[in-house]
Amino acid sequence: MSNKVIINKQEVQFGTQDNQIFCTSLDVAKVFGKRHDHVLRDIE
Repeated sequence: MSNKVIINKQEVQFGTQDNQIFCTSLDVAKVFGKRHDHVLRDIE
């Protein structure tokens, strides 16, 4: 199941799996105006 939400004028798609909510790192970068490679670096 997934739901689309508008955050900071950006459309983000959230999903659920095993009772956990998630979105992609691309969406995180888009919402916060960050470079995707920096988001990936900070996740690890």
